[in-house]
Amino acid sequence: MKKIILTLFALAIPALASALAVPALQSRVNDLAGLLTPEASRSIEADLAEFEKVESTQIVVLTIPALEGEALEEYSIKVAEEWKIGQAGKGNGVILLVAKQERKVRIEVGRGLEGTLTDLVSGRIIRSAIAPRFKAGDFDGGVIAGTNAIMAAVKGEYMADDRSGARRGRLRHQSPRSSCSCWSPVSCLVPSRKFSEGLLVLLASR
Repeated sequence: MKKIILTLFALAIPALASALAVPALQSRVNDLAGLLTPEASRSIEADLAEFEKVESTQIVVLTIPALEGEALEEYSIKVAEEWKIGQAGKGNGVILLVAKQERKVRIEVGRGLEGTLTDLVSGRIIRSAIAPRFKAGDFDGGVIAGTNAIMAAVKGEYMADDRSGARRGRLRHQSPRSSCSCWSPVSCLVPSRKFSEGLLVLLASR
């Protein structure tokens, strides 16, 4: 019995060691994957800070180089639990998570925003505002349009065909990046068990 326990423990150690760590929360824009230009990062940071000041809702962007084998949903939940985005007791936090290598995007939504930033709305934001720009290599524009759409949704003003955020992203930040054109939404997966914090949308090459 002792040998079995020790063997199981030894097998568990690599799994624990391989778990992707949650980075320290540095700001509202945490571009660890280096997808954004410095100008875009500063502008998004300022916009999100102003929105938080006016609406009290906290929105944070996190890009990572790779998930390193971890499921996007599980990692997103782990980030949300550690960062505790949103005001205490209100659940009014949102995390826009982008995994570069896997070409995946997820919007993690606090319980307090379920009524406005629903799974349906989150999916539309990713498919309409973010994915097309990522596919074109415009990561600045994708994140700008995505965060603009999230802010509009929180205020109850978002429409899937409303391209005001897209125009703003193109006018203010023409991204020089064009090397990645493989982002394409192929499926929208909502977990079978009730998962109120967010929506999972997989982006993969055609």
